[in-house]
Amino acid sequence: MLELKRLLKADMIKLKSTHIIWFHLYIPLIGLIGFLTYYSNTSWASFSKISGYLQVLSMVFPILIGIITSMVVDQEYESGNFQHLLSSTERKELSFISKLILSLLLGTLSTILAVVGFYIGFNFIEGNTLP
Repeated sequence: MLELKRLLKADMIKLKSTHIIWFHLYIPLIGLIGFLTYYSNTSWASFSKISGYLQVLSMVFPILIGIITSMVVDQEYESGNFQHLLSSTERKELSFISKLILSLLLGTLSTILAVVGFYIGFNFIEGNTLP
């Protein structure tokens, strides 16, 4: 458990020097601004607007997973030809689990930002409260 914490901390330090964390923040915000701006000028029904946003979100999320995963792999390649990932720990699974936990955490936070931000912005635009 202590080794997993150490690996998570090391992965966080490595991610601070990349754009991966910023992608998890800016892409949902850009999507929110784009959709809320468009929806403030259309006459669609509220259900159709919400359904359209969630459909686009569910189509874009797997594409972004592929892009960000390739960025993480490229980061490991550039930091020493996968030496840290393949030979630094006694149990190599912990290195992979550390990357997986960090990726899932960032993806979850990004999704929460996209959905909750849309909920708040949509309520502000529509002027009513949704259940």
